[in-house]
Amino acid sequence: MGQRPRALAPHASPRQFFGAELRWWREHRGLSQTALGALVHSSGATVGKVEKAARRPTADFAGRADAALRTGGVLARLMALVGAEPRPDADTFGGPVDGSDDVAAPDVDRRALLRVVAAAPMAALGGAPSGVRPESLGALTARVGGIHHLYQQGRYRVALRHLPAVLEDLAHRDGAEALLAEAYQVASGLLLKTDDAQLAAVAADRGMAAARQCADPVVVAANARAVVHTLFAGGYHENAVAVAVDAADRLTRDTGTHDEATHSLRGALLLRAAIACAHRGDRHRAGDLLDEASGAARAVGRDGNARWTAFGPTNVRAHRVAVAVEIGDAGLAVEEAAGIDLSALPLPERRAALLVDTARAYVHWGRWERAFDAVRGAERHAPDEVRARRSTHRLIRRLGRGCPASMRPRAHEYARAVGVVR
Repeated sequence: MGQRPRALAPHASPRQFFGAELRWWREHRGLSQTALGALVHSSGATVGKVEKAARRPTADFAGRADAALRTGGVLARLMALVGAEPRPDADTFGGPVDGSDDVAAPDVDRRALLRVVAAAPMAALGGAPSGVRPESLGALTARVGGIHHLYQQGRYRVALRHLPAVLEDLAHRDGAEALLAEAYQVASGLLLKTDDAQLAAVAADRGMAAARQCADPVVVAANARAVVHTLFAGGYHENAVAVAVDAADRLTRDTGTHDEATHSLRGALLLRAAIACAHRGDRHRAGDLLDEASGAARAVGRDGNARWTAFGPTNVRAHRVAVAVEIGDAGLAVEEAAGIDLSALPLPERRAALLVDTARAYVHWGRWERAFDAVRGAERHAPDEVRARRSTHRLIRRLGRGCPASMRPRAHEYARAVGVVR
């Protein structure tokens, strides 16, 4: 079965991917919504609502639809991602932080990840093993997109649990180099978020190998972002700057295009270079790179998410806060953050990252209550940005040690609730 045109934005939710995949298989089999409804012991109206993502499917529905449409289990695999999404009636922006929901999920199976990520995937490309039915690129695209969506929702550990299976399936799929590169890119980002820098670097390397094999300069630039992130995490800040700037320049030279994806990728690379410069204490060059990224953002003209970059004018302003924190200018960071409309950042992960940076600035400044409020806000937007990241844990510990005695009970209770202390 061949690849289908992608009808959805790449950052669509897993439920939207499920609905689009269900519709494609139904039409591919020549069935109406009513006919499929009868086969799955439901109604045509219910099928229509699921296809439009207006109704959440169940595991039983997915299994019956797989059987009726002879998909080979495509919908059941997507259902695992749908089930990991927060329900629309969940209090995503202010619910309890007692660890009772699925953000406090069991730890990721590191052995499974190590086995898949560290294996040489390119040798397997070229066909599935005997007896294995190749999954369509459309279905695999939906699964990778679902994992990427969970990442940008700040649900890192849930997304990580789905990685080994999709990476193994991609490694056995003919002509999937670009999608494999994307999967390894998100794998590297997720591993960095959960502080596994070494395995993240391996994933970034695998992703770049796949990107180079498909010979698409946009895919190569997208995976260069993962390489830059792992270099920064490993302490190779000068190398991170060099790779980011070179990749940004090479993208412009090799594509010759000026579309949203190209401007967004170039801008995102320059932003990461600016952070690395700031960490090295090079304030002047960091400012120049931020200004260059601002030019790319003006060309994009909106806060978008082309190629999963979350790039746009507001994201550039958020990186100005991060740069100010890196260079130790807490006052500038707070001033910059105060002028940002948080709702203009379209993704929970980006909003949470800005709030964590703002909290760091408040801690430097000794504004403990505001730092505490910023951390709690970050946790409400993207839970694992607080719960799963050691760097944020260190911030919470510092806040607990430095804050006035009057707020220590609240700070310590919160630290226990999000898993910083037991």
